[in-house]
Amino acid sequence: MQKVILYLKLILFLAGCGDCIQDGSGVVLDAATNLPVDSVKIRKMSKRESEWVFYSGKNGSFEASYISGGLWRCPDLELEISKQGYRSQRVVNPQNDTIYLSK
Repeated sequence: MQKVILYLKLILFLAGCGDCIQDGSGVVLDAATNLPVDSVKIRKMSKRESEWVFYSGKNGSFEASYISGGLWRCPDLELEISKQGYRSQRVVNPQNDTIYLSK
């Protein structure tokens, strides 16, 4: 009986250790000029968590790192890239991606 309780505790402990790190990076450029777009709003898309927003740097670059739950695997990192005067885009798992925004 003690072994069963020990195994149940181990299973419950492992089930709670499902955090994973989502990360992404890239640079945002104007599609017409190929110039960097600064201060682009980057929002993590999620239905379960509060809104998470940050902005690209002056050279259009961004890096994101986020801890989320994922018992069996990390969920995709989906970001919405937007700036007034441009059409918004959604990207999934960006890894040094170049994202072109169009007006």
